[in-house]
Amino acid sequence: MATKIAKFKRDFIGAPIRRALLQIQKGVAVSTCEIPYRKDEKYWITSQAPGEASFYIAFNFETANDIQLARIMLVEFKETTRHVKGSVSITYHDKNAP
Repeated sequence: MATKIAKFKRDFIGAPIRRALLQIQKGVAVSTCEIPYRKDEKYWITSQAPGEASFYIAFNFETANDIQLARIMLVEFKETTRHVKGSVSITYHDKNAP
């Protein structure tokens, strides 16, 4: 029963992403779709060009230490993409969400 509930949650939360990616795959432009995930946390999916998808995540870190650790981790991810060919583009910034 727990597995069925977990799969339902996965499918329910992932449905907007799946729909947007299928539209992008067909070459249809997707307007920005905002999905509330947790309290004070959201994610967005959009496309600026046919066949391309952008996925944005807004995290809410409670402490200054968590913020600093997240910043270091995401900057390191960004640096890693320079050395790995064909990797996913990662950008980190402290600006407001799209």
